[in-house]
Amino acid sequence: MWEAIAINHKELDPAFADMTPHEIFIEQIKATMPLGRPQTPEDIGKTVAFLASDDSSEITGQAINVNGGAIFS
Repeated sequence: MWEAIAINHKELDPAFADMTPHEIFIEQIKATMPLGRPQTPEDIGKTVAFLASDDSSEITGQAINVNGGAIFS
């Protein structure tokens, strides 16, 4: 008997933690991002939590880009 299994993956994009190397680099990245800020580990975590929840039951086989609009699929 077939069992439905949702398979999704998270595309890793620039996410910055306390260890970001240079403020100049961050400012350059921010200037290119439509939302005006880099993504945080919390942004990534919220997406992963959603994909692991029952609320994402209609999403399967998708690449989810959490990048503030920096890359359009």
